[in-house]
Amino acid sequence: KDCVFVGAQCPALCTRATQGRMAAPPLLGLGRALRRAPVAGCGRRPSTLQPWPPSCPSSSSTACPQPRPEAFACQRRDYGGGASGGHTADGEDDAARSYSALPPAVVRQLRALRTPGEALKFGVENEGADASTLEATLHRLRYLIPTYPSGAAAAAVRKGETSPALTDESRGGWTLERVKADGRFHVLVAALTSRLESCNGRALALSADAAARMSAPTPELRALLERAAEVALERENSFKPRHLTVLALALATHGVHALPAAVPVPGRGEVSAMRELGPAAAFVRAEAMRQMQEFNTSCCASLLEAFRRWGVYDRQLVDMALERIRDDFDAMQSRDAVELIAVLARLGLGRGPLLRRLAQLVFSRLDEFSTRQLVLILHSLARLRFLSRGDLDEVLEALLPNLGVLSNSKISNLLFSLAMCDAEHQASLARLLVVQYAEGRGDKDVASDIDVAWAMAALSLYERYPDVARRLLSRTFSGDVPKSRVALVKLHDVILAADLHPPLSTIARSRWKAACGHAARDEARRLGASSVHEQVATALGDLAFVEDPNQPLGRPFKVRRSWDVGWVPVDFFDQASGLALDVELVANPATRRIRHEVLRRKGIKPLRLDVWDWQAARGEAGRRALLAARASEALGRRVVERK
Repeated sequence: KDCVFVGAQCPALCTRATQGRMAAPPLLGLGRALRRAPVAGCGRRPSTLQPWPPSCPSSSSTACPQPRPEAFACQRRDYGGGASGGHTADGEDDAARSYSALPPAVVRQLRALRTPGEALKFGVENEGADASTLEATLHRLRYLIPTYPSGAAAAAVRKGETSPALTDESRGGWTLERVKADGRFHVLVAALTSRLESCNGRALALSADAAARMSAPTPELRALLERAAEVALERENSFKPRHLTVLALALATHGVHALPAAVPVPGRGEVSAMRELGPAAAFVRAEAMRQMQEFNTSCCASLLEAFRRWGVYDRQLVDMALERIRDDFDAMQSRDAVELIAVLARLGLGRGPLLRRLAQLVFSRLDEFSTRQLVLILHSLARLRFLSRGDLDEVLEALLPNLGVLSNSKISNLLFSLAMCDAEHQASLARLLVVQYAEGRGDKDVASDIDVAWAMAALSLYERYPDVARRLLSRTFSGDVPKSRVALVKLHDVILAADLHPPLSTIARSRWKAACGHAARDEARRLGASSVHEQVATALGDLAFVEDPNQPLGRPFKVRRSWDVGWVPVDFFDQASGLALDVELVANPATRRIRHEVLRRKGIKPLRLDVWDWQAARGEAGRRALLAARASEALGRRVVERK
């Protein structure tokens, strides 16, 4: 009933999926139904196996107003998971930006290129052209390369564990690996590198941007980025804000001018510690602070994202950028608001007044956003713990007609968002998304598998779909232990949940359990140093729980901070009462829902304290009253202030 576009085509299949009666082997067909089902108000059935635009089978002669589905791998390019400014852009937008400085004849030639082979041939034939022509060719080449699974994903395809990615026969089976191995590609990159010295700021930024979009750069691409950074350091006052942020994001994405050893800065527990600036980061910082009054919202978001990727938190720069965003708020466009919310979520910056204005702006314009943007809004606000139940339902209502064309990564983001919001009232939709992801075509990367596994654990779906859970965990734990702290923290929760289901408890090996447990404890200690934790500790010291009604004074809490209860790290633990309290900061990679379910089964009485509720309480008295009420509810006993 929640999935009208599927229910109209295959009501029995939809009912079985939403009621959780469908095991993993009989899932065949639901993914195809989702992808081919007509969008509400349109008779067209988008198919990922046809070139766009397909002929509309609708009997109506009116042109279909639906946008191009995002299932097409060539639509958007992302070189590192970003979503603002230069980090995610439509291929044609990139081309328009690159083509603006070229002669019309060259632009027509570039637009006529249809395959990576033609682009490589054009690049070699124009080896002696200027830098603008070469970087536009490199941008066009990246746009023409379809996305295929590689590495671990390709191995999974060969083993039959996942479906092959979208193919496009018209491009002759070109892959990114094949392009990088082609000698003509090396000629093109070398020619562009040799001309960076004569580039202006715009051409230099776009050249670095083109190289950064080639994921996992070759030595030649790495040399191009290094050379672009060296040239930029000699070009003070030569970059406009847009070009400066495009350059910064390109360099930061691939760690060009990597930072020296970490230099911790006290007083900031919510985000990663400050590090000593490298040459490129120092140059960008100086240029940005000099031009900050000329930055718009998109430039500020790109700047913050670049420094996040460099591993740098500069409070002064962040405050200046956010202040500039507040000044420019009335000129903010819808896309800028989405980009900014995404960056704030990645940084874990809970700036309440700014987030409230952004949320009001976004929810007043929901009809203006694409499917991808709606998923990004949902995912970002869920990570920030800034999404109410009503807001969640409103975004889902806008998303529902196009649910069938979501890529696997977007499905994982949507599932993760539902789990972060404790959306038990959307259980039927969550079950449908699990089935859609299990059946989904295209690449399933490790990050998506981890998010889906965590969401299934948080929403108690392991018992309903044990085969799906087993395949997810087997794919994830069959590779090397990731270096990502966020991934390891999520996997720690997944392992805890898997231990509650004997068929899944043996999949994770001891080295995975040790690495994930170590990461979870380190993360708990790091976040436990925040100012909010200090305030909670003070408030707990002023409270007592009443064991005996005849002793109204109660027994004071004697809490231990950053304590391990079995394999579960908690922020505060009182052994006498059995209270385990965790503060839900916006910087937490995931909620403590799974951990608290494990604690509850051990007889512990867990309590999750939302940081927004804590900040909304008025003064110390208001915070003590809030904490006393929540602790009393968790313990089932009266909690009073100490006399």
